[in-house]
Amino acid sequence: MARLTTLQKSERMLRFLFGMRIPRVAQALAPYGFGRKTMEEGWAHLREVVFGGEEPSEEGKPNLRVLSDLDAFENTWFPIARRSLARRHPEIAKHLFDQLSQTRGPGVAISVQVFLDRLESMGITGGEAFWFAIRGNITFLADTREWWEVVSQPLTPTIEDEAYCRRAAELLPPPPWDESTWSKWTDAIKADTGRKGRALFHPLRLALTAREQGPELKALLPLIGPERAAARLRGEVA
Repeated sequence: MARLTTLQKSERMLRFLFGMRIPRVAQALAPYGFGRKTMEEGWAHLREVVFGGEEPSEEGKPNLRVLSDLDAFENTWFPIARRSLARRHPEIAKHLFDQLSQTRGPGVAISVQVFLDRLESMGITGGEAFWFAIRGNITFLADTREWWEVVSQPLTPTIEDEAYCRRAAELLPPPPWDESTWSKWTDAIKADTGRKGRALFHPLRLALTAREQGPELKALLPLIGPERAAARLRGEVA
């Protein structure tokens, strides 16, 4: 079989991890011990290959121990996922594992940068912060465009409670923003309005994204930014 290119290897592993986010897939693999911690382990291995602190073995080649760890993860879970899904959800198995094969040695090195480069070629320039914000809510590469448009393009907000959203806009913290901004902001809203749970969060999600569900707002909010967020909360297209 011809050797896979770096891009093909990247797509293979990314497709596998995206597929594991599908609820039916996760449910099928749960009896084998595949869960959130396993997913985090897989991403940790990939990050270590790309961003690990150890020196490359030679001429920029990834450290062999890191590759060995990634090999072990892939060669443990690919066969389990393939067999389990083939029995329970053959249509998903065919889609997920079509042209997806295991490899050993340096061939398993996955470059997240390749993925980010592909996003940039699609006009999606949010970089690593955007990728880590939306990765749990996409199945295919094309799905990233929807969330990029949510954080970067004019959007007509869905206002569930006008007075509440306007007050929330007034309570937005000053920049700079990071992932801690969301909790600081919602704590201030809770103290001011007495709201909690769905009554607190649902109107904010609808106003900021015009969607019922999606990535965690603590990650999306800094990408949306103060001006756009405030305008959407006031019911403006922004």
